[in-house]
Amino acid sequence: MSLDIRQKNNPLVTYSEVDEILKPRSDGVVEVNPLLPEDNWDYFCLDNVLYHGHYLTIIWDKTGNKYNKGKGLLLFSNGKLLASSETLSKITGELK
Repeated sequence: MSLDIRQKNNPLVTYSEVDEILKPRSDGVVEVNPLLPEDNWDYFCLDNVLYHGHYLTIIWDKTGNKYNKGKGLLLFSNGKLLASSETLSKITGELK
């Protein structure tokens, strides 16, 4: 798993906080609840997160210009977009 959170005045993000962002579920649904203040973060990326046999990527890109995958909060499974939101808010996507 890799984290890209290089930001000015960036707080330390621990793996336990990643566990809070990605809520474990057993029903085939991925739940992402960022729990971060939207005004404090312009971008972050959690990449290659192994979750129930799928590799997830979770991106927050406030402008869409950092990762060029789109604007907002994006959830990918094995490279396929599962869910998105223009705000830094809870999203869910179904694993297939």
